[in-house]
Amino acid sequence: MGHFNNRSILYLHGYDSSSLGDKPQMLRALYPENRLLIPDLPLDPLECMTLSEDTLRTASNDTIIVGASLGGFYAYYLAAKFRKDCLLINPVFQPALEAKKLLEIETNLEKKKVILNAANMYLSFMSNLNSLKHPTNCFVALGLNDEIINPETSSLHFADALVKNYNDDHYMLGSFKKIMQDFENYLEEKF
Repeated sequence: MGHFNNRSILYLHGYDSSSLGDKPQMLRALYPENRLLIPDLPLDPLECMTLSEDTLRTASNDTIIVGASLGGFYAYYLAAKFRKDCLLINPVFQPALEAKKLLEIETNLEKKKVILNAANMYLSFMSNLNSLKHPTNCFVALGLNDEIINPETSSLHFADALVKNYNDDHYMLGSFKKIMQDFENYLEEKF
């Protein structure tokens, strides 16, 4: 792999994941020479966005942002705000609706409060997103067998991006190396 010309990579994981998940481990193996920024994201959206922005500010100007699932929403938002290149893997694009689904199945009252607060924060982020320009270069990888995010519906939100489908599920572990190679090729064609 070309290692993105040694650019830094900010990886934002999905809901209920961490910096020790499968995709972060795969990134470390695929890009051992790149500076990888893989923070453990808190559940609170405001704290998550603050940490992500602070991490991005410590990175080089040519940092690439990669986000998976809910991390895909954050990645798109940051890439639009800071005009960065991004890769979104089965991104959540309407996080308030996804939070509503979680509210319907959650039984713990404290968790319900956190999820309700998150839904309200997501609505605020979506409102802000509408005033931002699109990311510089955006590549969206969608799993055709995704059981969480509908790939057809998701693709409608990314008219400004290159959208590519993969025969994989929501986690995209079987396709991850291919996705990264395709993203590298996409960026090379842009330069």
